[in-house]
Formats: sequence, C-alpha cells, structure tokens
Amino acid sequence: MAIRKDNVMLQVSVPKEVVDSMNLVCKSISKKLNRQYTKGNLITDIYVQWIEFQNQQIEEAIKEDKKDA
Repeated sequence: MAIRKDNVMLQVSVPKEVVDSMNLVCKSISKKLNRQYTKGNLITDIYVQWIEFQNQQIEEAIKEDKKDA
C-alpha cells in the first residue's frame, strides 16, 4: 500500500486481511455517503480522530495537574 507524506509516496507492507477489511469499510461508507470514499480518506479520518483523542487526553491531564497543584 502506498501512502503520501509530504509529497513523497511511501510504500508500506500491510497484511491482505487488513486491506480487504479497509476495502469493505470504504465500500460501506461510500454507499452511505453516496460518494466515493477511498482508503486514503479512511486513513486520514482515523488519523484525525486519533490526533483529536490525543489532544483531549492532554487537556484532561493538564486539568488534573491544575487540580492537584
């Protein structure tokens, strides 16, 4: 599978089962959204959600530190 990062294509090894699962997810989302949803969209959405989750964890840790101070 190829992933673009900073205008450079990176080749990564992904098990066939993972790619097949991603294809099924993309097909299902495409059907629900009535537009093409690619593996690139899926990876981007997962990454964005992970970043948001990490930011939330950091904010909660900061609030806890302020309570303890």
